[in-house]
Amino acid sequence: MRGSVLSGHQCVGLALALSVAACGGPAAAEPETPAASDGARESLPAVTGISECDAYLDLYRRCEPRLAPAIAAGDLRSYEAEAASLRYFATTAERAGMPEACRGMRRDLMERCR
Repeated sequence: MRGSVLSGHQCVGLALALSVAACGGPAAAEPETPAASDGARESLPAVTGISECDAYLDLYRRCEPRLAPAIAAGDLRSYEAEAASLRYFATTAERAGMPEACRGMRRDLMERCR
């Protein structure tokens, strides 16, 4: 999916992640969020209504300054575009696989935002 953290160069996008999740792909333990306390996750603003995706978007928003070169190059989307994409998918049949997909995208984003 062009513009997502899982770039086209990796040939992995939200649709693939959702397909794996829908097929019962392995669930991985979620790593700790950098600079976030346990209470911070509970108070995240609801963007998608899916806590895993809202946590991913919160990290994306906080990390966006570090992602600016990739966003400017067209390899990643802006926070607003990423949020809009996930809000859309949350209204489709893909919603069921989104928690696992967003956990995976969050793990990948954490690597980029170190």
